Formats: sequence, C-alpha cells, structure tokens
Amino acid sequence: MPPVHSYVDGNIITDDVDTCTPVSPQQIRFHRQDATETEDTITQWRGVRRLQPKRVTVGSFDYKQPPLEKRTTLDTQDDQGNLPETELYDYAGEYYYHEFDRGERLVDNRLEAHESRAKRFYGAGGIRHLSTGAWFELTQHSRHDTGGGEEREFLILGLSIHAENSLPMTAQLKPMPGSLQTEIQAAKEAHGLTQEDPENDTDEAQADAYRTGGTGHFLIDFEAQRRTHAFRNPLRHPRPVVSGPQTAIIVGPEGEEVYSDHLNRVKAHFHWDRQGQRNDHDSCWLRVAQNNAGTQWGGVFTPRIGQEVLVDFLEGDVDRPLITGRIYNGEQTPEWHSNGLFSGFKSKTYRGGLFNELVLDDATDQERIKLNSEQKKTQLNLGYLIHQQGNFRGAFRGTGFDLRTDAYGSVRANKGLYLTSFGQPEAAGEQLELDPVKTQLDAAYELKNSLSNSATAHNAEALTAKDNLKTASDHTTPTYGRSGGGGDQTSAQGATDGGGKGQVKGLDAPWLHLASPAGITLSTPESLHFAQTHDFSATTGQDMNFSQGKNWVAAAREKLSLFVEKAGIKLFAGKQKVEIQAQSDNLELTSKQDNTTTSTESNIDLAAAEEVLLVSGGAYVRIKGGNIELHAPGKVEFFGAMKSFTGPTQQAYELPPLPDTENTQLKLHHTYGNDEPVALAQYQATFPDGSTRTGQLDNQGKATLDGVPPGCAFVDYHTQPDPINPEGKPWNKPKEGPPDISMLSQPSSSQPEEEEETLSTAEQLKQKAGQYNQRATDLREQLNNNPDGKSHEEALALQDQVTQLNADTQQLREDLNEAARSGEITGSDLTDALYDVDDAANRANNLRPEAARQVQYASPNGQQAREVAELVVPGFGTLTDAKDIAQLLSTGQYGAAAGMTGLAIASIFPLARAARKVGRTSDAAEDVASAAKRVDEVPSSSRVVTASNRAELEQQLISRLGSDIKNNPLRQEYEAKVAELAKYQQGLTDHSIRDKAVANMANLPGSEKALAERANNARRQLGVEYKNLTPEPLRDYIYDVNLKRYGDPLGPNVDVLAQRGKTYSQIVESASRPNPDVNKLLDGFGKWLSKQPDDYIQKHIHLLDGIN
Repeated sequence: MPPVHSYVDGNIITDDVDTCTPVSPQQIRFHRQDATETEDTITQWRGVRRLQPKRVTVGSFDYKQPPLEKRTTLDTQDDQGNLPETELYDYAGEYYYHEFDRGERLVDNRLEAHESRAKRFYGAGGIRHLSTGAWFELTQHSRHDTGGGEEREFLILGLSIHAENSLPMTAQLKPMPGSLQTEIQAAKEAHGLTQEDPENDTDEAQADAYRTGGTGHFLIDFEAQRRTHAFRNPLRHPRPVVSGPQTAIIVGPEGEEVYSDHLNRVKAHFHWDRQGQRNDHDSCWLRVAQNNAGTQWGGVFTPRIGQEVLVDFLEGDVDRPLITGRIYNGEQTPEWHSNGLFSGFKSKTYRGGLFNELVLDDATDQERIKLNSEQKKTQLNLGYLIHQQGNFRGAFRGTGFDLRTDAYGSVRANKGLYLTSFGQPEAAGEQLELDPVKTQLDAAYELKNSLSNSATAHNAEALTAKDNLKTASDHTTPTYGRSGGGGDQTSAQGATDGGGKGQVKGLDAPWLHLASPAGITLSTPESLHFAQTHDFSATTGQDMNFSQGKNWVAAAREKLSLFVEKAGIKLFAGKQKVEIQAQSDNLELTSKQDNTTTSTESNIDLAAAEEVLLVSGGAYVRIKGGNIELHAPGKVEFFGAMKSFTGPTQQAYELPPLPDTENTQLKLHHTYGNDEPVALAQYQATFPDGSTRTGQLDNQGKATLDGVPPGCAFVDYHTQPDPINPEGKPWNKPKEGPPDISMLSQPSSSQPEEEEETLSTAEQLKQKAGQYNQRATDLREQLNNNPDGKSHEEALALQDQVTQLNADTQQLREDLNEAARSGEITGSDLTDALYDVDDAANRANNLRPEAARQVQYASPNGQQAREVAELVVPGFGTLTDAKDIAQLLSTGQYGAAAGMTGLAIASIFPLARAARKVGRTSDAAEDVASAAKRVDEVPSSSRVVTASNRAELEQQLISRLGSDIKNNPLRQEYEAKVAELAKYQQGLTDHSIRDKAVANMANLPGSEKALAERANNARRQLGVEYKNLTPEPLRDYIYDVNLKRYGDPLGPNVDVLAQRGKTYSQIVESASRPNPDVNKLLDGFGKWLSKQPDDYIQKHIHLLDGIN
C-alpha cells in the first residue's frame, strides 16, 4: 500500500512526512497573480506561532506489576526562547501501556503533535496544482530566501478550493436550494473581490471589471508546516465512556463450575452481547474486588459460573471492567432470607451438593455462631445452641459451646493443656488459672507425704511417687509475658507497644491438667486403660473403693506393699481358697498381739522341706530330717486317754512346686546422630522366644523393660519426623557406633552378687584378645624382617602361623557371640569385649596378604619370574638397574636399552612383556613389576591409530585381551579361591531367624550382615591380589564402570548392595560365584573402548606386537 492514503471525505492519512511527494512543478513563487503570468503563484503568506508545552508526561498503572511506576517523560527539541517552560501531564488510565518502549512511543506521538502545531503557515493564491499531503518549495519570499533549502519546503496540511465559472449570467441568478452562493460570497469578501469600501477606487474598479467580465474566478486557501517537522494530529477522539455499572453472568468452559486464573480473575457474559456463546470466550479476564486483598493474605471469594455480578468500569472506560459485587436473582436465590437474623458465609462444594458455612445468628438473647463443614458434620457451635436447617431456626439444644464431628478429633497444645469446669465469670481472669489445681495437688502431696512417713516408720515401703506429685505442683507456678503497657494507642504501633503486656501463669512442662469443682467421671461400656512410663499416683482425702464384676488382678514387677495406719487390713474370700506364696524367699507373718490360725471345718497343715520349728518361752519342738526334738526348760506334760509309742513310721507330703523367678531387664536408649534423645518414640521389642513388648520412650529417649526373656532383643522404633538442627541438616538416623547395650537383656536380682575369684567370661575373652593382639604384633615384625629374602619353607611357616591366628580370632568371635546370645555377658562388658575381639581379628586378617605375597615370591614361580627378568636385564641385581632400563624403553631410547641388556631391539619387547606377565601374575619381585609398568607405557613405533584403521585395531585389542585372560594359567587358581568363599554361606544357617535378625540389628560377630561384609571384602581383596590376571585396558573398563555405578572402582560395598534390594544371603552367595562369561565382559568392553580417544588406543597398541 502507498504511504499516503486518500479518502473520499477529503482526509489524507500518513505516518511519515518523508514519504510525501512534491507537487509539480515543485517551486512556487510568492508573487502577484496576473493574466500575463505564465505560472501560478502564492499571493498571500503568513506564519503563526503558538505556545506549546516544553515537556509531555504520561502515566499509567499496571496491576500485574504494582511496584513498577509507569511514567514516561519527553522534552521538546524546539527552542521557544524566553517563554516559560510548561509541562503537559496526562494520567491515561490503568494499564494504558505494558512496555516502556510503547509508553515512549505514545509520549513521542503527543510531543510531535505539539511540535507540529507550534509553527504553522497559511497561504492563498491561484495555484491550481496544489494537493493535500504534497509539499512544495517557496521561492521569492524575503523571509525564506535567506535560509537553507529545507527551510523553504512546506507540507500542505489542509486545502480549500473556491471556484466559479465565468458565465456573466450566474451573477444575476437568485440563490437556489443547495446552492454554494453563500460560501462563494464569503470567499469573495475574504479576498476583496466585492465592493466593501465605496471610497476605494481600486476596489470599485476591480469589482466592476469582475462584474462586467463575468463571475468566474479560482482561489485556494491552504495550511502548511515545514517538512522538517513530523506531522501529528492532536488527540481529538477520547475513548467511549460507559455511564454506569452493568450486571453480567459469570461464564466458563462447558462442564466447568469454577473457572479462574492465578489472580482469581473470571470471565463474564454481558446481557447486551448477542454474539457471545456464554463460554470462556465471551470476555477478557475480569478482576474481582474482594473484601480484602494483600500479599498472601486477604479474602478470597471467587465468583462461580452462573452467578450474576456487578461490573463497573474504571473511569468509565469500557476496556477496563472490574467486578465489584455479586447479586442474587430469581435463579440464584439466597439461603438465608426474609427475617434478617442470619449473616455469614456459605460456600458450595465443587461439583457437589455439600458446603462450608459460618453463620452469625443475631436473634435477641439467642446470639449464636456456627462454624460448620459438611464433611463428617464437623462443627463448632458457640452461644445459644439451636437446631438449624437452612433458613429455619429449630429447637433449643443448650448454651455454651459444642465442638463435634462424625470423624476423628484431637486437641493439641505443645506447651500444656488445661481442661477445667472451674468458671471465670464474664470471661475475666487468666488463661491458665491453675490455683484450684495447685491447691488440690498440694493437699494430695501433704496427705501422701504424711502416710509415706508413717509407712516407713512401721517398716512398710515409702510412697516414692509423692515426689512427682510435688513436681506437678511446682510446674504450675511459672509466669511468662512482657513487661510494660499503657502509652498512646491511637496508632497501630502504639497499640501494639502499649497493649498485650503483663505476666500470666504458664507451665514448666507440657502437662495435661483436668480440674473440676464437682467431680470427674470416666465412663465407657468397654475397657478403660491407664498407661504411663513412670509412676501412677492416686490420692484421695476420703475413701477409695474398687468394685469388679469379675476379677481384680494386680501384678508388680518389684514390690507390693500395703500399709494401713489405723483401722487394720481385712482380706476375705467369700468362696475358693486364699493362696499366699513367697516363691523365692521367706514368708513372714508377725503380729504384736495374738496370731491366730483357725480352720473352722477342716485341717491346718504345716509342712516344710527342711525343718518345722515351734518355739515359745525357751521350749521348742523341731521337726527335721525325719526326727522330732522336744525340749523344754521346764516340765513336759502329756495327757491323753491313751498313749502309744510304737516303732518308726512316716507320712509323705508333696510340697507345691514354685516357678523360677529370675528377673531380667532390657534397657533402651535411642538417640539421633547429634546425641539428642529420640523423645517419646514408640518401640516394639522382639525376643528370642518370639514374644514382643511395646511401649514408649521417655523424654530422654530411654526405657527399662523388666522380666523379659534372656538373650538378644530386636527393637523397632517408630518416631516422628526427625527434627532439624541449627545448621539445617536433618538428623535422619540414630547415632552410629558400637552396638547399644540396651539391645541385650541382662539378669537383675534384688540380692547382691557374690564376688567371684575367677575371671568373668568377659574378662577371659578380653584377655585372649590381648594375647592374640600380641601374636599379631610379633608376626608383623617377622614379616617385615627381610621380606624378600626368606626361603620358601620360612615363608610357608609364617603363613601357617598367620592362618592359625586368623582361625583363633574367628573362634574368639564365635565364643563372644554365643556368650551374648545366652546372656552370659551383657552391657558394657559386652561392648568392651567386642571392641577388643574385633581389633584382634582385624589385625590378624591384615597379615594374610603380606604372608601370601612372601610365599609366592619365594615359590618356584617367583624364581621363574626373576629368571625371565634377567633375560631383559642381564646381571640383574638392583631395582635401580631395572628402573633405568625401563626409563630408556619408555622414552624411546631403544638402542641404549638394547646396549644395556645386550639384546637386539627386536627381542626386547617380547621379553619385557614376558617379564611383566610372569612378574605380575605371580606377584614376583617389585623390580620386575616396576619395569613391566614402564613397558606398558612404551608407545608402539610400528603402528599409528588413524580413522581408517581404528576399528580394526579395536577388534584386534579385544581379541588379544580375551585370549590373554582366558588362557592365563592363574585363572583357575583365582576361581578356586573365589569358590572357597562359599564357607561364609554355612554361617547363615547356624542360627534361628530370630537370632539372625537380632544379631544383624546389633551388628554382632557372626550376624548375617557381618558375614556378608566379610565375604564381600574377601572377594574385593582377591580382586586386588589377582588384579594382574586382567589386562590393564580391561581393568580400566571395569574400574570405570564400578566408579560410575557404585562410587568405588573395586565395586559395591554391602551397604550399597543392601540399599539396592540385595539380602545378606544373596550378597554372600554372589561373593562366592566365579566371574561371569568372559565373552559378555568383552562385549561391554568393546562398547566402552569405542568411546575412548585415539590416545588411549595408541597407548596400548604395543599389546598387539607380533600380530600382523
């Protein structure tokens, strides 16, 4: 399209004056116009200057970026001399523009409009070729001829043409309807073509000539500006203004009930919209005025689809709609209506018929608040309680509050909770008004303390729980709060600083207090349970009665003490017998007065396994060992109708059997990695006989279980999410360290243990461990003495001693394990012994590799390795010689190396490889291994890796390495040693499943985990010992894969395998399994090798020497 557009209404549209074209001819003179002139001229010319603003500023607000102040200012470049500098500021409305570039463009357009109007020119004449939107050059004008060419170029902005034909009769015609006669006459008068001044002869003559010659004329009036200034029209078309708010219906996608975006904007359908489809395309996103709005706070009530809303328009701008309210209508009717008593909020379940609601009921003297969720009818009712169904106020239900739900409920207070029916009239008083509680606790303590003292004075047991009762009372006395108060509260800060000050009562620990002035009842048709880790204390000022429909069974772990200060003890059995047994110690019945034993209808039996002794006043009767002794300091009288003293006889009497009452304890202590206790954790302890005990740790992470089966116990803890330490790192596992002694149950007895002259089991084990440690120290010294100079027999003898020491320490571990399972050794004794035994076993195991190396070095294979080395280095005697030769080889000085060895260059490489192979696979002399390593680094002089031969060289390397590893004579030896690791599998079947679980948990010697670690470590050690069985490139591949998979070049440890789902049994079985198929290994190696750089292939290409 052309840059300048013309329209039939006379308007010209353009956005760049540089695209406007000149008139033709381009130059127009400022000159008189006469019939003798050959060109049209401008006969009138004037310039007009207007005062314009020096600066233009436009501002706007973008609700999507509220902190960003959108305000754009530009200054004019025109110099207005000494005129005052003025500014035009326009707040264009909200989100008038989004980007600052757009704002600058809008301001620039306004500024250009003012600059365009600052200087305008007006002209007239008979120029017939002028047109709006074109420009011309003005000549022969005294004010413009002195300037440059651009100063004389003017753009025509507006043009008025006045023309009349030359027929004389037109001047005589009367005006007709629609005639232009009035406009023609006005133009004539404006340019002096009519007789307006009779005294002006010139005008008269001119007008007379015009009349006599006809009425024809041609005249142009035009407006122009310099072409050097941009042309902009001022803003003359304001946006349409909406006179007031409207209502609309919320819409959205079909099938939806709620449709909004991240700002809770919605879309609406206006009633006047005939083309809308009542969906999410009917409007732009509309903001919603909420009752409160802030950063992550405020009120949110998003209009739902179908609701009628009130829409206002910011500054009346139809493009700036804003929803200011919601309106009920005939379809969307209110739930609460007519009586005006109910206020509040009621929501609606998304795609459902339920709801949440807050009801404020303002009925006179029946004020009420109801907070309700229809999910399981969960409600909080406050005040005057009634039944409410929708808009209907129902029957009275009570007063106060009612918190209820058909689901679960809980009340939590981290620092303490006080439930009481002691009142506080008019809601006055402190939150924790604990004076009634403290009064009761203090009274209970005084009574309990008095009875405790009386009990101990009468040889009964003290009431030790009284101290906890005192603690409970003391914990109700602390206060907390802030000091100060008063001051000016007319501001938010003043009210904050001045109010809320003072001290109130609190709690020193998170107690739960129940208090009532009338009484407390606990009632249930089922069971009622009291469970606590420490004391249970009950105190009553008067009677305490217990009634049972069936049995009353009481069991105490330690003592049962009953004391009555005044009125005595009565123990009656209406039916069945009364049994009293002391199953491990004495039974004593003592009274200050008479001691009467009566059988009203049957017998009294006195029986004893050893002796029956009756004593009074110095006389006694002793029945013992089948004899009866009757002694008296005074006379002995026998009265009877008949006395019989016959030969010996006896009567058997079966004594009732008594159970074994040895008591055992299990002490638990559970901590996080930072030594903080795992407070109040639930636990379950499982014992070797399959029985379990559950409970909860105290605030110190501890618990003591009495009367448990002897042996090891497996304890499973269930804790809350771990706390976060001050550094922000989670304490996500219990503290690592030696096995917790709490995992081992130990006997406890009320009788003092007799001192034994012989050493305990723990001391014996520790003593043996010390002896084995000394043996390990001695063997290490012997191994370090002349390590490569021993004979084969000497090396074998040392290896036998190392093997025997390992067997002894392993047996010591088994002895310790058995003692721990049987309970013979427990607690700190077990921990200390475990450390000593493990230390001895580890030191013994560490001797094995060096002992094996010395045996191999002194073996015939080692001698063969040195003989081959001597072929490479004649007269081989020192390590320095071998290193010198290897250095020459590695730096390419093959001639010098050949000179030192006396061999030809062609022979040096195969002999060096032979030395390397024999030396490494037999763990021979260090000098041979060192020289062989240097040979590995010698680049081949006969082959160079290129793009064309790389694939072939890779295949040759794979083939050569596969052949080497398959045909290596030490392969069978290595796999035989791997198979020997199956011995660890036998240890997996020696114990029961329960003992295995317990041992694994405590990480005891002989546990599945310990066996798996030993088997896995042994397999890794074999990998190190026989690493030269695998050629170096293959080792590089294996190390690289292991490092990426497990973070360890030697492969995974037991913990990694366990995390990947492997059982300890599977780990042991895998450790004793020979290597996988070599061909499968080579396939993976080939893929890995193809990704290595050319330098890696070049480094190992010497392995192909001898292959054509």
